[in-house]
Amino acid sequence: DAAESDEPFAYRRSIYVRQQRGAPYATLATFDAPDRFACTAKRVRSNTPLQALTLLNEPAFIEAAKALAERVLRETPTASTRDRAARMFRTCLARLPQPHELAELEQLHAKKLASGGSEADAWFLVANVLLNLDETITKE
Repeated sequence: DAAESDEPFAYRRSIYVRQQRGAPYATLATFDAPDRFACTAKRVRSNTPLQALTLLNEPAFIEAAKALAERVLRETPTASTRDRAARMFRTCLARLPQPHELAELEQLHAKKLASGGSEADAWFLVANVLLNLDETITKE
């Protein structure tokens, strides 16, 4: 886990990940990254359960969700749940949410609070869901 690591480069972007010829970086391979020795005009598009599991469990994505949750709490201290959810949605997807999408996020937030989670936990869950959306990770 990068947060627990004492390495000086723990938070470097994945573009700087060391690749070896015989063993490509696992996260990039899961998302069908092309061979680094070949020129690719268009990447193959696929969707596998491993991609969803990576988005939910990879430390980099978990930390991204935590940072997004902390950001929305820090930047909107007096905002309503609806306004925070809309802001988070717009940050991730670069568009305004539809009313039914906003209602789903509010309901998810409320369920987490009702089950004994803290406000930060509830926003982490919402952020994790938003960052795992196909629309978030796929450029059309």
